[in-house]
Amino acid sequence: MKLLKNFLLLVPKKFQPLRCNVNLNIDFFYKKRKLARSSIPGGHSSSIRGAGMIFDRLVSLVENPDPRRLDIRASLRDPFEQWRVREFRQKAAIPVLAILDLSASMSFHGEEKNILFLKEFLKSLQRSTQVMGDRMGLIGFDKNVREDWVFKVNQKRILDERKIDDLFKNIKLSKGHSGISRLLSWLPREPGLIFFLSDFHFSLNLFEDFLTNASRHEVVPVVIQDKAEVNGWPLRGISVLSDLESGKKRLVWIGEEWRAKLKESYKKRNTKIRTMCNKHGISPLFMNGRFEAKNVSSYFLTGA
Repeated sequence: MKLLKNFLLLVPKKFQPLRCNVNLNIDFFYKKRKLARSSIPGGHSSSIRGAGMIFDRLVSLVENPDPRRLDIRASLRDPFEQWRVREFRQKAAIPVLAILDLSASMSFHGEEKNILFLKEFLKSLQRSTQVMGDRMGLIGFDKNVREDWVFKVNQKRILDERKIDDLFKNIKLSKGHSGISRLLSWLPREPGLIFFLSDFHFSLNLFEDFLTNASRHEVVPVVIQDKAEVNGWPLRGISVLSDLESGKKRLVWIGEEWRAKLKESYKKRNTKIRTMCNKHGISPLFMNGRFEAKNVSSYFLTGA
């Protein structure tokens, strides 16, 4: 170890290995299933051939006149006695976008506040994109696209942890979800990775239309749920239900039959979300309770 340290002191910094400080408790791993198309260097496999480390194919020297990458053995074995050159794929950066549901229903809090979940997820994503060398953007919506919550991927405004804290310090939630239908014009042109965070308490037809129109991107639906939505009710008695979107209230008698119907409705809703996502070749990421970065990493590592 001492010899290695002494060696690194003699090596110019630009040639020394990069050190990435990754904390798997607060940061998470993510990737695109399809090859990236960007020419900007990053950490994702791409379709761009260049000065990369991933071997792609052998071509003739005429096709790629780069003598530095001559493959002597392949050239000697070539039946047409041509010089063969190795071509590689380079790693590339991708645009990563977080779309946040800022409707009134997101004010729900049981074991954890939904808004706090959004904040912790966004901070973790911001750190993770820095480690991966990717460009990050943000869009918030309710009945409209919230322009005060728009940070374009290629915009010069920096979305750091301090800015995230400021956004949530002055957060205002409004009724409605129709802003989903206006998101398309705010998406980056380059195919990227989109995290769509919501409790999905709205017409799923809106989200299906979004998936259809945003098909060039890879969308990860992050379904925010809380056990208290189903299990946080008294065993028996009268309770007041309040609709966070409409503000309407009504009295209900809570009993075993009512709780059974509630659990069944949530089960059917989750099945509907899963079926709709599978139709578009993706899987939803159901997150219950507090945000944990390892659950997001597991989603990508298991190929969900």
